[in-house]
Amino acid sequence: MDDPTPLTSAELQHLIELGWLLTSAALVLFMQAGFCCLEAGAVRHKNSINVAIKNAVDLCASFCAYFVIGYSLMFGTDLWGLIGSPSLFLSNLSEGEVASFLFQVTFCSTAATIVSGGVAERCRFLPYVIVSMVIGLFIYPVFGHWVWGGGWLSQLGYHDFAGSSVVHMVGGGVALAGIQVLGPRTARYSEDGTLTKIPASSMPMVALGVIILTFGWIGFNGGSAPLSDQTPTIITNTLLAACFGGMFALLGTWAYAGLASVELILNGILGGLVAITACADCVTLPSAAMIGMAGGLSVIIGTALLDYLKLDDAVGAVPVHLVAGIVGILLTGVFGKLELTEDFTRWMLIGVQALGALVCFLWSYVLGLGVWWVTGKVISLRVGKLEEKVGLNFSEHLVEDDFQSLVEVLSQAQQQGNLDSLKGLQDHRDPQVAKLTQSLLAFADTMQSIDRVEATPNMAWESLEGIYKKFNQQQEAGEQEQRQIMKQFQQLTGGLEQLITVLNSYRQNPQPISTLAELCNSMRDSSIQIAESLPHTIQTWKQLGRTTEQLHQLKNHLRGDMA
Repeated sequence: MDDPTPLTSAELQHLIELGWLLTSAALVLFMQAGFCCLEAGAVRHKNSINVAIKNAVDLCASFCAYFVIGYSLMFGTDLWGLIGSPSLFLSNLSEGEVASFLFQVTFCSTAATIVSGGVAERCRFLPYVIVSMVIGLFIYPVFGHWVWGGGWLSQLGYHDFAGSSVVHMVGGGVALAGIQVLGPRTARYSEDGTLTKIPASSMPMVALGVIILTFGWIGFNGGSAPLSDQTPTIITNTLLAACFGGMFALLGTWAYAGLASVELILNGILGGLVAITACADCVTLPSAAMIGMAGGLSVIIGTALLDYLKLDDAVGAVPVHLVAGIVGILLTGVFGKLELTEDFTRWMLIGVQALGALVCFLWSYVLGLGVWWVTGKVISLRVGKLEEKVGLNFSEHLVEDDFQSLVEVLSQAQQQGNLDSLKGLQDHRDPQVAKLTQSLLAFADTMQSIDRVEATPNMAWESLEGIYKKFNQQQEAGEQEQRQIMKQFQQLTGGLEQLITVLNSYRQNPQPISTLAELCNSMRDSSIQIAESLPHTIQTWKQLGRTTEQLHQLKNHLRGDMA
């Protein structure tokens, strides 16, 4: 058996570079998993499946569209500096260029998947797939040709190393257009314009997604230049910007709001990554740190600006990818090495970078508005209010969410004031739901028992209060009766005075004898009534007074025990 021909140094170098390019392509493709985790965790649970499948399908749609014609429009022979020579199905692609297509198509998929997060929780599935295909067919390849395919921006000296504008600003611009066309999620803003925070379903999932994206960015930036001594610097710049972006967002939220905002810190990391993507190959390490800080700050400002304009970005796609992308492009002109272009002053480089950022924004945003508008004329872009309330997991894919059903039943039970509606879930097909329902019902029974125990002293207290009030009423009646007796005594005294007066007059005139007799009879009747009622009334009043005092002491004693 003949020995294999040894590789030349050039062939070995080519294989190493090819291996690094394929590894980088795999890392960038793995970023799709990061986007999936981030977006599925950032939305509510009832929409998480819809967002996840959109991330999977936009990968397929953009990949297919880029294969059909997108790659040739981007990297085909330049036509007037505007577009590459089109060819279908990579028909003009040599075998050695397949690896380049594989690497570039993962970038195209990244641009498409950025849109899904911004329009999440209200965009229908089919319109989103159509928009993803248009991005891969035309929007991304044409601007990519202007920058990376020998088009007019590259001829001016515009520099975007790995896609702050080509990938991230393009995706962010289309996302912004979709956000405006679709409008905010229901109840995101109240009638008076107050922002209502919609909580994420799983912030740990969002954090995992950010870490995966940071890992994948090693290939995103590191693979955008041939493997060389410069590669470690590119990767180090990338990670420096990510970490400084996250730290600056942390400090910024602490200074502004007095707390460490989880969403802004994680998006600050991504903002630093997006910003450095434009210039990781041409800035020093300290410059990369400052660019990362600027990216983190831009995310905070961009988020506040969107809230002020009442533009509902479900995951922060626009601040992270569009705003931080603009910052990265501009700072490339500030910190980039002038050796990139010949005969350029610093201000000339800044001017070209600003022009490129403006063109990218207008291209992606205006075309994005057009695509969303035309698609909306053909099919409905947004789900209905009831579908949005139920969640896109079910309304778009008929995927039942058992725990969402449990939440809805609990909400219904709260409105009805009882848990009878929960009893139907005790034998649910999902054992976790059934077990949780049984635990909730058992807990409710326990709480009812506690309420009954606590109600017993309250009932006794109320009874004593009633008795106390009744005795007080009887005591007042006794006092009233005593006052009547006193009034009769007063009448008796008055009669006696009249008798004395008559007797005095009798000495001079004997005629008042008959009147005297009548007065004596009246006095006798009054005395009999007083004699019969006075002892009983006095005794009753005294007894009620003693009983009322005892009840008052008992009430105070019970109050002390209950306290």
